[in-house]
Amino acid sequence: MANEQAGEQSQFFTLRVWCEEVADGRTEFRGTLKHVLSGQTIHFRDWQMLIALIEAIWADSDKISTK
Repeated sequence: MANEQAGEQSQFFTLRVWCEEVADGRTEFRGTLKHVLSGQTIHFRDWQMLIALIEAIWADSDKISTK
């Protein structure tokens, strides 16, 4: 039963991350985050934004939970 409850609360994401050259030879991280269950794909440029995106998707999924 504990495994079933954990499964209900889990999310499935795919993550693609790469470095991109910007002005003056500097590089920055870029990425896409896809929430597999909803199909929502979001682009991000830094780690803080990635964390915020995951938290927002998680919060939205809690609102539509069928528990």
